[in-house]
Order: sequence, then structure tokens, then C-alpha cells
Amino acid sequence: MTAPRVLLVSKPLAPPWNDGGKVVPRDVALHGAGAVFHVLVPRGASFPRRDVVAEPVYRGAGAFAPGLVENARVLARLCRREPEVDLLHFFFAPNPRTCAAARVALRLRRRPAVQTILSRPARMEGVGRLLFGDRVVALSHAAAAAVRAAGGRVDRVIPPGLDAAAVDREAGPAREEEDEPVVLFPGDPGPPGGARELVRAFALMAREVSGARLVLAMRAKTASAAAEAEALRREARALGLEGRAEVLGEVPEFRARLRSASIVALPAADLRGKLDYPYVLLEAMALGRPVVVSALPSLVELLALGGGDAPGLAAPVGDVEALARALERLLRDPSERRARGAAGAALVRDRLDPRAAAASYVELYRELA
Repeated sequence: MTAPRVLLVSKPLAPPWNDGGKVVPRDVALHGAGAVFHVLVPRGASFPRRDVVAEPVYRGAGAFAPGLVENARVLARLCRREPEVDLLHFFFAPNPRTCAAARVALRLRRRPAVQTILSRPARMEGVGRLLFGDRVVALSHAAAAAVRAAGGRVDRVIPPGLDAAAVDREAGPAREEEDEPVVLFPGDPGPPGGARELVRAFALMAREVSGARLVLAMRAKTASAAAEAEALRREARALGLEGRAEVLGEVPEFRARLRSASIVALPAADLRGKLDYPYVLLEAMALGRPVVVSALPSLVELLALGGGDAPGLAAPVGDVEALARALERLLRDPSERRARGAAGAALVRDRLDPRAAAASYVELYRELA
């Protein structure tokens, strides 16, 4: 059978690889055997796999949300026949603008399409109208259930993968845990990221556990990020955490920070704009770090994915006292931290191989092509 030619429609596939919306399609193109991939990159950029056709559509590596001009450039490429492909694979959160553009392109090109729901829309009502693919893929069973409950269709669940060996290399050599254990928050500063709840929970917990530190390493994904970070600093000072809580922006050598953490906490109220299995949690687990998360359905599913010991603990959404108890439990028991960290590393290694995810997508391409 001739290898299908597949155009991956996504954010620009170029460094920095700090966005799950770029990493998932990148890994499909890197590891998918039996298909010829075309990917959208910035001008002058190449792609790590030499037999992938890199199409210079974007002007730059881009922000977390490409602007109108960049989206228009992508639409122009979709409507152009050359270079020809057999099918299109879209990687976006369902939204009216992307849906309308995709439908226009598909009517003109008359090509089948795969649509991967990278993250859930802000509102699930009417989500079925935003699903245009001949095959629709969710990243978790929880997301698939939510889409179906809202009247949408999901044909396959394909969890994201993670190249654990690459993450391990970039994180550098393992180090002994510091005398002062560190709770690391790698999320967004404003709601619904959970940063404020974590600061309050840490303040409660700090009354019982001395010596621990809280580090909030947060990317500026929105214009309000700086103001939200400053509000967190004021709240930490008001709660008596001067010297014990550090509010940072995006940090260099982030994976080394993950490796040196004692606990990685992401108590988000929802996962809007994130993968159902947030990529940063997969990285933390691959590095043997136990995690503390909110009990959102897809995060509970992730913790149970290994079938044995869970790689972390979940607290009810918004329950600051339960979050404090989870942090205290792990900080008081280094052996439990090590056991849950080892369980997370095994889960990523055994259940979330990016090669398996890519092979599942290639199977879909063959069905359609």
C-alpha cells in the first residue's frame, strides 16, 4: 500500500517545545512510520526528521495562540493544492473560527480529515457543530465522554505520548533532594490555573511542616500574567510566606527544575488551553516526581492509568484544606514520594510511548486514504 501523504495542521512546529499543542503533532511526525508527513513551520526552519516535508507557512515560531494573520496564512495553504496531500490532520481545540476555516478548505480540497481535540472548548454546549473530521480523536476517555455527553462524536481515544529518554537527557543528571523540599507549580498565574489555591494550601500546610519551599514557575500566556503574578506575591507575603514562596516567570532549564522538585503540583480548576493529560505532568512523572492535582476527570484518569500504585494524589477542585493535606502527606513521607515518583516514571515509559500514539494515527490515515 502506498504511504498516505498527510498534512498536519497545527501551530508552527518549531522550538521552543513548551506547548503541548506543538509537541503532540511534532511527535506524530517524528515517530509515525508508514506515512509521508507535511508540517507547517516558520520561514527558514527545518524539521528534526529529514524525510518530513517542512512547509514554511508561518512567519515565526509564534505565541501560544497564533494571530489572525498567521491563521490566514494557514488557511491559504489549506486551499492551495500544491504540494498535494491525501488527507489533512487538524490539531486544535474546537472553536468556531478554526471550524469554519477547516470546512472551507475541506470543501475546496475534497480530502478526508482527522481532527484531534487537543483541549476542550470553554463551553461544551453545541460542541458537535465544531467537529468536522471524518475521524475525531480525543486524548482521554474522560474528554471523549464529555464530548459525547454534549452531543458530539469521538471515534478514537489516543493519549499523547512522551519521549521519556529525551526528557531525562535534557533534565541533566539526577541530584540528591534538597534539605528543604520544594513544591513546584508549573501552571498559569491566573484562574483557573490553581496558583492562588496552591499558595493558600501551602500556607496552611506550612504551619505543620517546617522547611518546605514553594516555587511557582509560570509562563506568560496572557497579557494579564504579570499583574496576576504580582497579586500572588502580595498574597504570599500576607499569608506569612516571605522567604518560603517564590513567584517566578518562565524559567530557563525548566526540566532541571522539574527534576530537583520534591512534588509537582497542578491544582487547576479546569484544563482549558491544556492537554487532557497536561504535558508538564507527563514530564514530571517521567522524571520520577510525584504529582498533586485537582480531581478533574482526565487527571483522575491519568493517575489511574498505570493500574497499580498511583503516581500522585488528587484533591477536590477548589478544596484548599484537602490540597494542604495532600502536600503535607507527601512532604512528611519521603518513601511515599519515591514510590509514587517511580510509579509515574513506569506509567510514562510503559503506557505513554509516543511511537504507539503515532502508530494509532497512521492506522487512521490508512483507513481514510
